[in-house]
Amino acid sequence: MFHGPPQHGKSFLVSQRFPAYCLGVKPTLRVRLACYNITHATRFSKVNMDIMRSPEFARLFPAPACRIPAVCPADEWSTAARAVLLDANPSFKALGLGSGFVGMGVDCLIIDDPYKNRQEADSEKINANIWDWWESTVIPRMNPDTNVVVMFHRWREGDFAGRLLEQGGWEYYRYAAIGDGDNDPMNRPVDTSLSPRYPVPYLRAIEAKDPMTFVGLYQGKPTADQGNRFKVDMFCPPNEKGEYRADKFWSIDTLLSQPIREAYFAWDTAAKTKARNDYTAGGILAQAADGYLYLLPVFLDKREIADVERIILTEWAKWWHVLNSITPGCLKGAHVEEGASGGTAIVQSARRSLPEIKRIRDAWFAWNSAKLDPELFDWAPPVVWRDHLEDWKLVVTTTPANILAHQPDKEKTEVKAVDTISCCAGRSVRLIDYGGGNKYGAKAPYARQWLGQLLALPLGDHDDAVDSTIKLVRPYAGIVNGEQLFTQQEIDDAIMEE
Repeated sequence: MFHGPPQHGKSFLVSQRFPAYCLGVKPTLRVRLACYNITHATRFSKVNMDIMRSPEFARLFPAPACRIPAVCPADEWSTAARAVLLDANPSFKALGLGSGFVGMGVDCLIIDDPYKNRQEADSEKINANIWDWWESTVIPRMNPDTNVVVMFHRWREGDFAGRLLEQGGWEYYRYAAIGDGDNDPMNRPVDTSLSPRYPVPYLRAIEAKDPMTFVGLYQGKPTADQGNRFKVDMFCPPNEKGEYRADKFWSIDTLLSQPIREAYFAWDTAAKTKARNDYTAGGILAQAADGYLYLLPVFLDKREIADVERIILTEWAKWWHVLNSITPGCLKGAHVEEGASGGTAIVQSARRSLPEIKRIRDAWFAWNSAKLDPELFDWAPPVVWRDHLEDWKLVVTTTPANILAHQPDKEKTEVKAVDTISCCAGRSVRLIDYGGGNKYGAKAPYARQWLGQLLALPLGDHDDAVDSTIKLVRPYAGIVNGEQLFTQQEIDDAIMEE
């Protein structure tokens, strides 16, 4: 798998030269070349045909088995060695992404730039069609010895190349336009251009015009090292050298060593667990006495709907004890979005659970006051809690969760994020990574994944952590470096004027 920047010779070498070379070395091979449309692939086919008919090719590969006819279709042709097999499998077949090649096998598959432009790369329908083509058309035509070469520009995390890399098993070579020191196949010094035809100042000028497109097309990364819209320095502390890195976070002791003004949960829920489904993202935002906003990612994973309700109530109970031990009453509520992805069902079910939780809680306190044997108390856990009895005990002995349901916003996430990004740019939000736990089992161990989704906006494959962050931070958008400089109303008025 190769990434290379535009106009640096990827197609020249791999699509216009490599097939001819393969068929010169082994004339019976079955080569398939797939581009974003068949016209593009056919144009490359013609180049290979011209090369294989040239005197230079004949000198390199003199065997008669390598020859191809003087006249043949541009999209499908065979060497002499292949033609005599009479198996209806051409040596070369040009394909568009999505084209079928029923009855044909493949020994060498080349996929050259599956997208024509950003609009195609951003299209969920086109991405789904390409992946379906890969799984239902390509894979069944392969054999154990098939070689696959994929060349591409990166557009976003969930593009075709991203999904292939996610599966694993690929040899991956990323030729960045400007050396960045990250596994460079050529071991170039940082800030060195890939080709003298494109000097670094020229490339930096392109980057300045559209940084997010540059980092994908030219550098082969859908997310810039310091982030696209959200940046690393908005959430992380500097290291000893004054650098901001995506693997260094604030300590929870910074929060728990001072009074807490108020704290809220926010949950962006999903209700399925397949690979392409969204995540359930739950986080806490606590405003401390120093004025800063401490963001604790307590959950970021895929769960079924019944598990999501259990997790919401359990995390509330765990963190209620931790935060209220610092400042009683500081944990105010849990924002849960109604609407799609099971949110309405989760809210309704959680609210229906509260009277039963209160009943068992009152019964437990009465039992405990009477000094009866705690081992004999009937905790009556619902079915989904039976394998999580200790969590159920914690939930029913804790002040019930204050569920704050609200309707989903209609705006796109990147639009909703504008004032949140402004607040984060003031370095008022401190991201905590806390996996140690305590006697209540409270943890916040998802900081790296959470930050990854923030940095990838708007090119990320998932934005569940972004939505939860927006719900939490938006009410505090006027805080800069821990100081309240503007009210939310003043910010909204300024946006309207703009």
